This record gives sequence, structure tokens and C-alpha cells, in this order.
Amino acid sequence: LGLGPFGAGIFRSTDAGATWSPTNVSFAAATAHGFGAMEDNPITGVVLAAASDGVYRSTNAGDTWVKVQTAGNYFDVKWKPGDANRVYVTKGRDPFFNFQSNIGVRVSTDGGLTFAPSGTGQPAGATIGKARLAVTAADPSRDYVHSSDAQTSPSIGVYRSTDDGATWADAVLGPEP
Repeated sequence: LGLGPFGAGIFRSTDAGATWSPTNVSFAAATAHGFGAMEDNPITGVVLAAASDGVYRSTNAGDTWVKVQTAGNYFDVKWKPGDANRVYVTKGRDPFFNFQSNIGVRVSTDGGLTFAPSGTGQPAGATIGKARLAVTAADPSRDYVHSSDAQTSPSIGVYRSTDDGATWADAVLGPEP
């Protein structure tokens, strides 16, 4: 839920959106905190939220949350279709705090508890600002990421992986990885 351009935290509805209640994740509007994406795993019910200060995880339908990744500006989260454990997040450079380690697509194989850098062939980490993901249901091993430049905002490109993120190549200019 947002107040102006900033977020107030994670709120939860149990009546199809008629009313909303705060969870254990809340922020004052002055903190400039925000969430970029939230997605649940239809197999396990685990929910992940990508935020300006890390990744949050809930195992009880969003009632309570635990921060599982810190120190980073996370923009997107996508579960691999049909997989209870594999999930991808994108981490971009934070222009305010200059977090620059492990930027790009990160992958978890333990249901979103821990994450590691995803494969080779991604753009240089220090150049990545905002990044968005797609994982195809028709071929769940095929992933796409679109990244923008951290300094100037234009597109760096769309990168594709055909092996669950082990290798990446420019989807327009490069060959199939």
C-alpha cells in the first residue's frame, strides 16, 4: 500500500479486498520504502515480496513476513512454473545507497530462503538499475530479464536463458545460450 510515491508496508485482506489490515511489515512514509513485486507459489503458498531494502517471505498467506535478503534494491520476483522450490528475483543498483554486490538475476532453489547469482552472460552488475523478469509456462526452463541502465535509465537489453538461468545471452543480438 502506498502513501504518495512511498510505501507504508505490506497490508493483507481476508475479504476479497473490502478491508485491509497491516502485517508485521510497516514503514513510515518518510522512509521512502517501496515494494516492486509480490508473487505466491501456487504449489506451496509461499509468498515473496521484492522491496527497496530486500526480499520478504511469508509462509502463512501473508499474515507475517520475514526478511530473507537484505541490503539491496529488489525489483521483481517470479516462481518457476510447476516447481515448488525454484524462484528468481532481480536486484538492481540502489542509486541512494549504492549497493552494488550481486546485482542482476538471483535464484533460489530452496523456496526463497536463500539466493545466489544466476549464471553467466548477464550485463555487468554495476550498470543494472531496474530489472523485470518473465518465466514461460510453456517452457519453464526459459527465462527472460529486461534491464535498464542504473545511471541513464535506457534499456540495457533483454536477456534470455534456456537452462534455468545457468547461462544468459542477449535475446536480440546473441545466439541461443
